[in-house]
Amino acid sequence: VKWDGYRGLAYLDNNTILRSRNLTDLTAKFPELGSLHQSVNRLPAILDGEIVVLQGGKPSFAALQARGRANSSTNIPPASAAVFVVFDVLYAQGESVMHMPLIHRKELLQDMVSEDESLILSRYIHKEGRAYYEACVREGLEGVVAKGLQSPYQPGRRSSSWQKFRHTLEADLVICGFQAGAGGRALGSLILGGYRYG
Repeated sequence: VKWDGYRGLAYLDNNTILRSRNLTDLTAKFPELGSLHQSVNRLPAILDGEIVVLQGGKPSFAALQARGRANSSTNIPPASAAVFVVFDVLYAQGESVMHMPLIHRKELLQDMVSEDESLILSRYIHKEGRAYYEACVREGLEGVVAKGLQSPYQPGRRSSSWQKFRHTLEADLVICGFQAGAGGRALGSLILGGYRYG
């Protein structure tokens, strides 16, 4: 599944540290994920995954954005609790496993991770990719990611071994305005309006 969340790395040893793709520390923003290390063996380890908020069993990016704006554990609604969906492993027992084929890293993850309410494994299928994509679309999911079973983990760059297949929806919208960006970015987001017919 192409999870609709914040991509993140979980650094696990005697505690849990969460970092974004650009290594921004996300740990304080998601205190409910602070004990991931207790559900993983072969520490120290680094896991690659996605921070999501599930609503009705499906990821909701809008709910995740709202959840990301909460700045303490006291104002997090229980229904908005984040989950770390892990799909790869970079280090296990302090040793890099990035050179291993993906299929072996997936097997290693099965052994390392004990799923609970804050940590789940992203499942995968073999050979039935088109049917799986169509099923994801029917369920209202964003799409799928196809990965080469023999591919190594290649940090810091996009690899042709990974292909994203998004279900793209189109709409005719009017740009009504914009919100300024943060951190030196001029544009943060567009404010859009749509016509309702009938």
